[in-house]
Amino acid sequence: KVMAWLSSKGLAPTFHGLFLNGRIEEFYDGYRPLSWDELALPKFAVPIARAMADLHGVQPPDNVMNVPEKQRREGEIWSRIEDWLGMARNADDDNDASNDMIQSILNEWKWLKQVLRHSGTSDLLTTTSSSDLIIDNSDDVGTAALTFFRQVVFTHMDAQSLNILTPSEGFLFDSEDSDDSGNDVAVTRKSSAPKDGSGREKASVRLIDFEYTGLNPRAVDIANTFCEHTNMNNLEPKYEEQYPTDKQQDVFLHAYVTRANPTVAKQLSRIENGWEIFLSVARDEIGRDTLLSNIGWAIWAVAQASMSKIDFDYLRYARLRIDGYYYFKERYWGGHE
Repeated sequence: KVMAWLSSKGLAPTFHGLFLNGRIEEFYDGYRPLSWDELALPKFAVPIARAMADLHGVQPPDNVMNVPEKQRREGEIWSRIEDWLGMARNADDDNDASNDMIQSILNEWKWLKQVLRHSGTSDLLTTTSSSDLIIDNSDDVGTAALTFFRQVVFTHMDAQSLNILTPSEGFLFDSEDSDDSGNDVAVTRKSSAPKDGSGREKASVRLIDFEYTGLNPRAVDIANTFCEHTNMNNLEPKYEEQYPTDKQQDVFLHAYVTRANPTVAKQLSRIENGWEIFLSVARDEIGRDTLLSNIGWAIWAVAQASMSKIDFDYLRYARLRIDGYYYFKERYWGGHE
């Protein structure tokens, strides 16, 4: 249902139908997946941010996703990770390393739920409403940033490079154009964009693989994508070096906010240091949510190590994700226990 609905909104490949154990959908001919080290390049970061904003701007009807009220308020990610944790704990696995990881994760998961879960916040801070925020002066900016990025929206939750496609033949870029933040970047000229078989211009990026979609805070989805800027695809992440810099995050976030809520963007532009304050608060909020991404995928990987028949070193992946969890815990929480 979700794929058919997304397809009807133009946000996913054209959905043609179902068969007994699968579905038939459009193949994006002439596209290739991005590599992990392309995600931070402005020519890709800006359209990725806009694509994510478009996805976050739609709300699935109840007949597509009937989500309990509690999950609508705080996000589905918490119950999803709990499900993965149950799978990992119930797996028939005598591997001591796996069991040690589960025990370590349990302790951290208990702490993380206490400090990061926003279930006690008001409707102002956690809502699926797309109503515009009112920002009158610089004193309002920090609260507005938290309000905006904690809003529960329809999220992708796996927007890593292999799930982001770009035309394989490339574009002609104009270095004199600029992105939403005013930085000079290479962006696509519409007149030079390649065409697909129907004569339509090919989008500069397309999101695919919506297996993990759900209702979650904006910041959680963005944090997950920022974590994917590290080289997880090849199991060689260097968190300090590869996690996007403040400037790279600002390029993405400026494009995202401008697309997701133009009214907020205009208000910030009218306030002295408005964007600077807003983006600083946003980076910290997203940074704290990187813990949720890393611990979630670590738990998922431990569960997959016992269940999946795919030839992949899931336990190594889990260890790397745990390393990322502790790195970002120290960076954004000061290693707080």
